[in-house]
Amino acid sequence: MSEITAAMVKELRAATGAGMMECKKALGECSGDFDKAVDFLRVKSGAKAERVAGRAASEGRLGFGYVGSTGVLAEINCETDFVSRGVQFGEFCNHIAMALASKSATNAEVSSLADGRSGEEARLELVMQVGENVNFGRVSLLSAKGNITHYMHTGDKIAAMIDYEGEEETAREICMHIAAMRPAYLSMDDVPADAVERERGVLTAQAAESGKSPEVIEKMIEGRLKKHFAERVLLLQPFVKNDEKNIDAILKESGLKVHGFCLLVVGA
Repeated sequence: MSEITAAMVKELRAATGAGMMECKKALGECSGDFDKAVDFLRVKSGAKAERVAGRAASEGRLGFGYVGSTGVLAEINCETDFVSRGVQFGEFCNHIAMALASKSATNAEVSSLADGRSGEEARLELVMQVGENVNFGRVSLLSAKGNITHYMHTGDKIAAMIDYEGEEETAREICMHIAAMRPAYLSMDDVPADAVERERGVLTAQAAESGKSPEVIEKMIEGRLKKHFAERVLLLQPFVKNDEKNIDAILKESGLKVHGFCLLVVGA
């Protein structure tokens, strides 16, 4: 068996991302043959992934990628907050998001990374490195008419991105608002008619219990309906930094135009 040097271990670690001891063991098992050691680690990473596959991966982090006119937010899940906060895990999330954005794709498993690996191959290597179950979560994709900017809340567990035209600083403030207030729709035009009617039905049933006149009930319903959607429609929401103005007013004052947005929250 050839001598296993520190340089050989370092080279294998750089190529595979596996731990130092795992690389040294792999080289020992393969008599110092680099290519065989790489394959050895790939086999081991697959076996390890199978062993941890049944464990709950309820923590995680979001990655952001932007290529051309496509922006992507990608959720990657793991078992502990400790792993999710690691630099290595964060880089993996962003690599996956960039790969998806480059192909305007939403299937993280089959997407090819810049180094030629598939998303699944990269996932197996990460499992080997962190020792936890790692799963691909949801993907939000935004095909922009204008520009894309995004905001990641502390810990990268809440993220928003918007398709906009105008000043980027104001656009980022709108992203921060979206992350904080979590709207479901951009404008009332985006609210499905059945969602409006369903809410109207609930409010009508509630108002009927009041015993008030039909005229008063109708006003109650319209007022409550307006309040309900003012909390869920971005343009109608009071701006988080100045609740005396709604987002629609902020956009008109700044000249910013928002074509669309995406919001993603880990585990939500």
